[in-house]
This record gives sequence, C-alpha cells and structure tokens, in this order.
Amino acid sequence: MVLVVTRDEDNAPNLAPIAWQCPLNYDQVTKLLIVCASENKTLRNIMQTGKFVVCLPHASQVEMVKLLGSCSGHDVNKIEKFGIRTFSSGRFQMQVPEGCIGYIECEMFKTVEDDDVIVVFGRAVYAAVDEQAFSDRLMPERPEGKTLHHLGAKIFMVPGDKSI
Repeated sequence: MVLVVTRDEDNAPNLAPIAWQCPLNYDQVTKLLIVCASENKTLRNIMQTGKFVVCLPHASQVEMVKLLGSCSGHDVNKIEKFGIRTFSSGRFQMQVPEGCIGYIECEMFKTVEDDDVIVVFGRAVYAAVDEQAFSDRLMPERPEGKTLHHLGAKIFMVPGDKSI
C-alpha cells in the first residue's frame, strides 16, 4: 500500500491510497509503476503534470489511509478535509504526509491502458527515507519499518517481526 501525492495545473494537491504498485528495477535509476482507475483524480493530475510522489505509509497511519480512500479528490482537498500534517518533498515540493517511512518523487515516462485502468510508469528523480526504517532494505522487523499491506476492502495487515 502506498500513498500517491499529486497536484493539478492550479497547484491544488491530491493524496490517494494506491494498492497496486511495483518496483520495476533499480539499475542506474529506480523505476516503478502504479495502477490507477481511469476516472481517478490522481491519474488526471499525473497526466497533466507528469509528476507524482509515492509515499510509503507507516502501519500507524492505517486510519489516515482509510480516510483518504473514503472520498474522491475530484470533490474535496483531502489533506485539508482530514487535517493531514505534511512537509514539502525534496524536489517537487509536494505535500508528503508526516510519519511516512519514505517517499520517491517520480516523473512519468509511460502509460499503458487496459480497460478502465491505466498503468503509470515512473522514473525516480529523488527519494528520502526514515533511516531507522531502512538499512540497504526496508527493515519491517523494526518498529519504524512497519508497513501496511492491503488485503482488499478495508482490511490491512502488517508484516511480522521474523525474517525468513
């Protein structure tokens, strides 16, 4: 589960939970993908600006993630509506929720349409992490590295403490 931050052509922010995402590779430049519904405000903003920020929420932010998924960015500024505290990302100056484990600022380089979803491919241009949660990899065995995994509907899980 990730949160994706975007802004529209008027600089209005949007923050949306995205369950379908995947790293593509780490050679030279990290590339990743997210999958958005075609009517999604996040997708519209990405198509307009070519930029987005992928944030990794901490497990303690599960209620915020649920709230963000409860309404559309077409109808409301979710950051204001839910009083989400943010800071500016390093390069794009987009609003990253405080408490996230890390974030990756991306420039879109390709999209693929399939029925009513669009796969958005992004190339990382900047990233930052909580150093207590990462050490060459995510450390979910540490309290600071606890991530959320979406199982469907409003059900989430947190990884266990044992690496296997």
